[in-house]
Amino acid sequence: MDSSLALLLASRRAPVILSVAFPAIWARNTERHVRMDFRDRHTARIIFFTMRLWLMRHCETLAPADSIVGATDIALSPQGILRAQTLAKPLQRYRFDNVYCSNMSRALQTARHALPHHTNAIIIKEELREFDFGVFEGKSKRVFRAASRLFTKTGQSVPNGDNMLDFKKRVQNCVREIIRTNKDARNVMAVCHHEVIKAILELTDLPSESIGNLQIDYGSILLIEITAKMTYRGSFNERFSA
Repeated sequence: MDSSLALLLASRRAPVILSVAFPAIWARNTERHVRMDFRDRHTARIIFFTMRLWLMRHCETLAPADSIVGATDIALSPQGILRAQTLAKPLQRYRFDNVYCSNMSRALQTARHALPHHTNAIIIKEELREFDFGVFEGKSKRVFRAASRLFTKTGQSVPNGDNMLDFKKRVQNCVREIIRTNKDARNVMAVCHHEVIKAILELTDLPSESIGNLQIDYGSILLIEITAKMTYRGSFNERFSA
């Protein structure tokens, strides 16, 4: 069973990915259509999805610009708070049925400053926390890049940190559950982190190379539209067009 999604991606220079939401502001944005393979193994009901899933990366933190920060819980910088507050005005045009957020301080602060108009409680999802870079926490990004292939390609765990395959499974299962529990929602926001967003994009058919090269800046927002129906027709291993 398939769900069709539209993933709207801005140019690298745009700080926020919102081409459908704010065409006048982000005139340079481009649009791509991708598909997500989402299989619901827990229901035999026909489910219709017409939902927008918004993915927001947290804003700037107090960490040095070139340092690796994953499991380290660090607050937003004054610049990050200002950026999040700047996002509040355009985002107030949208009513979010639910807002999900990583349990990390930088994500929670971003959600509260960028979405002050959201009246429901923010739903904390620990599964949306950032990748734990272990011994590389606080080190320069250059040092981590030199060793990153070993951990991202071979499935080995980062010393004292996460295993990339387990990390992706944790994030992707969380997103599947969010989709299942919001089948009647129109707009759902998830405020999270760089590696978390890339793990979610791997559920789509966006090529791995494109995901790897995608620049997701602080405060960036990616919009995924889920607009297909999923129908139970026997085998969960069969695919049917919407």
